[in-house]
Amino acid sequence: MNGSAVAAVATYLGTMSGSELRTSARWRSAPVPPAFGRDESTAPQTGRVTVPSSLFWSGGDLALDLDDPADAAYLYQLVLREGTEADVLRYVHPRRLLELWDQGVWPRAVKEARGPWIARHRCH
Repeated sequence: MNGSAVAAVATYLGTMSGSELRTSARWRSAPVPPAFGRDESTAPQTGRVTVPSSLFWSGGDLALDLDDPADAAYLYQLVLREGTEADVLRYVHPRRLLELWDQGVWPRAVKEARGPWIARHRCH
């Protein structure tokens, strides 16, 4: 990001109130779908996925390899921060999320939304 883009973002953020900042994408988490966590999840656990622009809005196609834990964690971070319920069901496999949880750098809103689910399912 060049200097003028950084300045534009800083100016924009400077015009937002605290409540607006808290509800912006940085402070949100994708909804937890009621069906999330069922054994019949069809979300991929391996292979390559192409991330749609609705999740990776920085531009260009983003292909991630789910066999690489860093790529898988990045995909999950994107989906759990930017996605819809449908995105969560499509891209986030519950077992894989449990495997990756301690490796990911999760925004506070994601930790708060997913933490109870993780705690309940980690014991099983």
